[in-house]
Amino acid sequence: MTKADLILGLTAITGWLTVLFQYRTNRRESAKFRSEAVREEEEAEPFFKWLGGGGMPAPATNSFIVHRGFRNEGGAVRDLAIKVDAGVQASITRKDHIGEHESGKVEFAVIGANRLPDLTFEIFYTTRRGKRSKQSFLWPENGEPQRVSGYRAKREL
Repeated sequence: MTKADLILGLTAITGWLTVLFQYRTNRRESAKFRSEAVREEEEAEPFFKWLGGGGMPAPATNSFIVHRGFRNEGGAVRDLAIKVDAGVQASITRKDHIGEHESGKVEFAVIGANRLPDLTFEIFYTTRRGKRSKQSFLWPENGEPQRVSGYRAKREL
């Protein structure tokens, strides 16, 4: 083996090690960036903490009206909308923007009922990162609204 062969071999090994080092560094940085992006996306999501409310029959419209307050304990959201099953009218107060720790209210009018049946609904919103998203909830007849996953409303917004 000549001196030139040895130098050429060492240069090739050094080059290979440099490429390997750069590859591992890029993978580590990419994974770090992805985990930061996921964390930021999760922090941008709202968390609806349900507060008190009430309900009363509305004989004039043959319906039962119920309302419930909430506080957003997560990221600020805008362009809020609500969707419920057929036969129920719904509204959400503070549609334009609900910041962190700000409150809002949902109201439902259940047609042809004298009490609140099990109710499923979705709240749609846009996060501060511009992502349009939704959260689904089940409000049992004698309970508190609970967030559920996998629920699909019968109508699309």
